[in-house]
Amino acid sequence: MYEKFELVLPRNCKINRNKNNEIVLNSDILNISIKAEIDKYAINLPEDFLELYLGLKDVAQKRYNPLRVKIKIKSKLKVKSLFLKTGWNYYLWLDKFLEYVRREFSMKDFFDSVSWKSIRALQHVTKINKKKITKI
Repeated sequence: MYEKFELVLPRNCKINRNKNNEIVLNSDILNISIKAEIDKYAINLPEDFLELYLGLKDVAQKRYNPLRVKIKIKSKLKVKSLFLKTGWNYYLWLDKFLEYVRREFSMKDFFDSVSWKSIRALQHVTKINKKKITKI
Protein backbone atom coordinates (compact mmCIF):
# COMPACT_ATOMS: atom_id res chain seq x y z
CA MET A 1 0.00 0.00 0.00
CA TYR A 2 1.21 3.46 -0.83
CA GLU A 3 1.13 5.92 1.99
CA LYS A 4 2.14 9.52 1.55
CA PHE A 5 4.69 10.85 4.00
CA GLU A 6 6.48 14.14 4.26
CA LEU A 7 10.17 14.46 4.78
CA VAL A 8 11.76 17.84 5.48
CA LEU A 9 15.35 17.64 4.33
CA PRO A 10 18.28 19.91 5.09
CA ARG A 11 19.21 22.64 2.62
CA ASN A 12 21.28 21.42 -0.33
CA CYS A 13 20.22 17.81 0.20
CA LYS A 14 19.89 15.98 -3.12
CA ILE A 15 17.77 12.90 -3.79
CA ASN A 16 18.71 10.46 -6.55
CA ARG A 17 18.21 6.86 -7.56
CA ASN A 18 21.49 5.05 -8.20
CA LYS A 19 22.31 2.11 -10.48
CA ASN A 20 21.53 -0.36 -7.64
CA ASN A 21 17.96 0.98 -7.54
CA GLU A 22 18.56 2.63 -4.17
CA ILE A 23 17.16 6.00 -3.22
CA VAL A 24 20.11 8.10 -2.10
CA LEU A 25 19.90 11.26 0.01
CA ASN A 26 23.15 13.19 -0.22
CA SER A 27 23.69 16.14 2.12
CA ASP A 28 26.62 18.12 3.43
CA ILE A 29 26.79 16.02 6.59
CA LEU A 30 25.73 12.51 5.60
CA ASN A 31 24.64 10.14 2.88
CA ILE A 32 21.66 7.83 3.30
CA SER A 33 20.67 5.04 0.93
CA ILE A 34 17.33 3.25 1.06
CA LYS A 35 16.58 0.04 -0.81
CA ALA A 36 13.58 -2.28 -0.83
CA GLU A 37 14.26 -5.97 -1.54
CA ILE A 38 11.66 -8.66 -2.07
CA ASP A 39 12.71 -12.19 -1.10
CA LYS A 40 12.28 -14.87 -3.73
CA TYR A 41 10.67 -17.25 -1.29
CA ALA A 42 7.36 -17.06 0.51
CA ILE A 43 7.28 -16.37 4.22
CA ASN A 44 5.40 -18.44 6.72
CA LEU A 45 2.60 -16.48 8.29
CA PRO A 46 1.11 -17.69 11.56
CA GLU A 47 -1.41 -20.48 11.25
CA ASP A 48 -4.94 -19.18 10.55
CA PHE A 49 -3.74 -15.61 9.91
CA LEU A 50 -5.23 -15.39 6.41
CA GLU A 51 -8.56 -16.71 7.68
CA LEU A 52 -8.85 -14.96 11.03
CA TYR A 53 -7.33 -11.59 10.20
CA LEU A 54 -7.94 -11.21 6.46
CA GLY A 55 -11.13 -13.27 6.30
CA LEU A 56 -9.87 -15.56 3.52
CA LYS A 57 -11.21 -19.10 3.36
CA ASP A 58 -9.19 -22.14 2.21
CA VAL A 59 -9.86 -21.66 -1.50
CA ALA A 60 -8.91 -17.98 -1.47
CA GLN A 61 -5.78 -18.66 0.61
CA LYS A 62 -4.30 -20.81 -2.15
CA ARG A 63 -4.13 -17.75 -4.45
CA TYR A 64 -1.85 -15.82 -2.08
CA ASN A 65 1.89 -16.16 -1.83
CA PRO A 66 3.09 -13.77 0.90
CA LEU A 67 6.62 -12.49 0.36
CA ARG A 68 8.97 -10.76 2.76
CA VAL A 69 10.02 -7.20 1.90
CA LYS A 70 13.27 -6.01 3.40
CA ILE A 71 14.02 -2.32 3.72
CA LYS A 72 17.73 -1.67 3.91
CA ILE A 73 18.90 1.73 5.10
CA LYS A 74 22.56 2.69 5.22
CA SER A 75 23.87 5.98 6.50
CA LYS A 76 27.40 7.39 6.40
CA LEU A 77 28.57 10.48 8.18
CA LYS A 78 30.96 12.64 6.22
CA VAL A 79 34.24 13.60 7.90
CA LYS A 80 33.31 17.27 7.83
CA SER A 81 30.30 16.50 10.05
CA LEU A 82 32.64 15.82 12.96
CA PHE A 83 33.68 19.48 12.99
CA LEU A 84 30.21 21.05 12.91
CA LYS A 85 28.94 22.81 16.02
CA THR A 86 25.49 23.67 14.67
CA GLY A 87 23.04 22.37 12.10
CA TRP A 88 22.45 18.98 13.70
CA ASN A 89 18.82 19.93 14.38
CA TYR A 90 18.16 19.41 10.65
CA TYR A 91 19.04 15.74 11.06
CA LEU A 92 16.80 14.88 14.00
CA TRP A 93 14.23 13.45 11.53
CA LEU A 94 16.55 10.53 10.84
CA ASP A 95 15.85 8.73 14.14
CA LYS A 96 12.09 9.23 13.70
CA PHE A 97 12.28 8.01 10.11
CA LEU A 98 14.23 4.87 11.06
CA GLU A 99 11.72 4.12 13.83
CA TYR A 100 8.82 4.64 11.39
CA VAL A 101 10.33 2.22 8.86
CA ARG A 102 11.03 -0.39 11.54
CA ARG A 103 7.49 -0.13 12.90
CA GLU A 104 5.80 -0.25 9.47
CA PHE A 105 7.84 -3.12 8.03
CA SER A 106 8.43 -5.37 11.03
CA MET A 107 6.29 -8.52 11.14
CA LYS A 108 6.81 -8.79 14.89
CA ASP A 109 5.67 -5.21 15.47
CA PHE A 110 2.64 -5.76 13.24
CA PHE A 111 1.55 -8.91 15.08
CA ASP A 112 2.12 -7.16 18.41
CA SER A 113 0.06 -4.15 17.29
CA VAL A 114 -2.95 -6.33 16.37
CA SER A 115 -2.54 -8.46 19.51
CA TRP A 116 -2.17 -11.62 17.45
CA LYS A 117 -1.45 -13.84 20.48
CA SER A 118 -4.71 -12.68 22.06
CA ILE A 119 -6.62 -13.26 18.83
CA ARG A 120 -5.27 -16.81 18.62
CA ALA A 121 -6.12 -17.49 22.29
CA LEU A 122 -9.63 -16.14 21.82
CA GLN A 123 -10.10 -18.24 18.69
CA HIS A 124 -8.92 -21.35 20.55
CA VAL A 125 -11.30 -20.73 23.47
CA THR A 126 -14.17 -20.09 21.04
CA LYS A 127 -13.51 -23.42 19.28
CA ILE A 128 -13.48 -25.29 22.59
CA ASN A 129 -16.72 -23.64 23.73
CA LYS A 130 -18.39 -24.39 20.37
CA LYS A 131 -17.55 -28.05 20.78
CA LYS A 132 -18.99 -28.09 24.31
CA ILE A 133 -22.19 -26.34 23.18
CA THR A 134 -22.76 -28.77 20.29
CA LYS A 135 -22.36 -31.75 22.63
CA ILE A 136 -25.09 -30.46 24.94
